[in-house]
Amino acid sequence: MIKPIFSLISHRSVKALQYRTIITTTKPNVWVVTNGGIESTLQAATIGKHLGNLTVKTIVSTPLLRLFPLVIQKYIVDWGLKRKKENGLKKLPWYLEGNDDQLDGPLPDYVVCSGDDAVPGCLQVIKSFPSKHPFSVFLGFTNLPFIHFDQVVIPKYEANVKMAKLGPLAQQKNCIVTEAPIVDSSLWPMSPKSKKVYTDLLHHLSFQNNSDLTVIVIGGHTSQCRWYTENALNLVDNMKRMVTQLDTNLLVIYTERTTPLIKTTIQKNINKSIPDHATRVVTWDSTISGLNGLEKMEAYDNLIQQASRVVLTADLDYITAHATMKSIYYIWWIM
Repeated sequence: MIKPIFSLISHRSVKALQYRTIITTTKPNVWVVTNGGIESTLQAATIGKHLGNLTVKTIVSTPLLRLFPLVIQKYIVDWGLKRKKENGLKKLPWYLEGNDDQLDGPLPDYVVCSGDDAVPGCLQVIKSFPSKHPFSVFLGFTNLPFIHFDQVVIPKYEANVKMAKLGPLAQQKNCIVTEAPIVDSSLWPMSPKSKKVYTDLLHHLSFQNNSDLTVIVIGGHTSQCRWYTENALNLVDNMKRMVTQLDTNLLVIYTERTTPLIKTTIQKNINKSIPDHATRVVTWDSTISGLNGLEKMEAYDNLIQQASRVVLTADLDYITAHATMKSIYYIWWIM
């Protein structure tokens, strides 16, 4: 238990966590708060499961709250907490979305968060239990001052790009810059719901004469990686080449970053240009699969494990790092 904790914390926090570890006789409870997407849940759950008993929560800001900068969102959360008459978190306030049953379970000793949309929910959880004072860890870069978290963990490539604008403030005591994203090579066990999605997707493909499978994971437009509908058309053309020249089956996965326009463009052109698409190509829209964040991650992790190769759009940096830890022969980046 002590070893993975110490790999996360700064020197300043060692004594406090040593004391907590000594007086704790049971395994700590860890809440992983994410936006429910595959990428954010993967990296947060990887840390969370090494800290203690893992519970994944999908708590996100409402579309109205997301209209404001993240700093203003933080002040709205503080305002909502001041209006509360009791401690605890029995029901989500108006500025957060998620099922109220996401709040069930033992109180957290650690809160691990990933994704900007999940930051207000993370702050709400941390400050709702002042007597417990859970230790908070944020993964990645956020436009909120790092002082609002006990620890921020960010990979070096992301820190070099996004923290340069902070100038002298780029070196912060509660920030750990890792050489690469933190990934785990072990396979996530599947729940009944995630196993059903996994089985149904593979059942639609034709493996009688060929067991070769290519998984294509599609992200979306970001400020660092701009791609549009014409890039989606090029992607479908590459899919056709994979089917006809590599003689492979395709599993296309849409992530939370994929816009409806990109999905429609890709699906329309798959039906029009790829031969035998009904038995050679299957698509999975992870945003409407009816699974929660943990179940999506379980299904995705096991599908990747079955692939002969993985094709990713270049905006999916953490998912690329995750794919390299699996039994993968090739990683292709499509710009």
